[in-house]
Amino acid sequence: MFRIAAVLGAVFALTPLTAAKSDTYVRCETTAGDFTLEVMENWAPHGFKRFMELIDAGFFQDQIIFRAIEGFVFQFGIHGDPEVQKKWQTNYIPDDPARLKFEIGHVSFAGFGEKSRSSHVFIASGKRATNLGRAAHERPFARFHNNEELTSFLEGVNTKHGDLKIQPALVEQGNSAAADYPDLTVIRTCHRITSQEAKQIQIKIKHATEAANKKKEEEKQAEIKKQNLVKDRQDYVINRIKAILEAKAPKVLKKLPKMLKHWEGKEEGLLESLQKKYDISDNDEL
Repeated sequence: MFRIAAVLGAVFALTPLTAAKSDTYVRCETTAGDFTLEVMENWAPHGFKRFMELIDAGFFQDQIIFRAIEGFVFQFGIHGDPEVQKKWQTNYIPDDPARLKFEIGHVSFAGFGEKSRSSHVFIASGKRATNLGRAAHERPFARFHNNEELTSFLEGVNTKHGDLKIQPALVEQGNSAAADYPDLTVIRTCHRITSQEAKQIQIKIKHATEAANKKKEEEKQAEIKKQNLVKDRQDYVINRIKAILEAKAPKVLKKLPKMLKHWEGKEEGLLESLQKKYDISDNDEL
């Protein structure tokens, strides 16, 4: 399992900023699992505004995650059509002040320093990303709305290719620049949803998680019951073997430990052999 689950308790550690709620939500559908983002205007006002401009323009359509570094960042934000990308590529926005530390599941614009944010976006995917925030473009403006979707998405992203370093080619050629990598994770679409829709999705996920946990517990109990039945049967078989030897071959009884070691895992066969030898059935009392 991706090592995210062990640290999620610290992901949403509350500070005055992280404790704040938003009424702006975005739903993203991807080949690695769908998720809801809570977009936070008070974290980075300029970043918030640009991201929602991109959302409302339908910008995030069939975009590949071309930089998928496990434990660090997953990056996308280059449109599959170069003509569309031209509109945004150098349309930079003003910087936002640093207001909070990065956490796993935070979303930020990528860039190259001051006044370099345009459309490239990354998701903080692991502990290494929590050290980000020193560069002017590294400013979180959104977060995953729930842990279950965050865990599922981070586990589902294809990290086999790591950092492909094909950004210039993607900008110039679109998705065709990644034709040699058909298994890359794809952001199919991102669009606005209402706070009520976000709440309903969260409730649905909660119920699904509870159902899955219940099923897991039932399967665990069933396995325990099965193991107990196996043990009970094994104890019966060994006691039956002992009883047969006591009744029919007491001199052989002292060899029982050695016999059981030889027949380990096949005690049923030993019992069957002894019953046949001494003409004893399962119902015969000894």
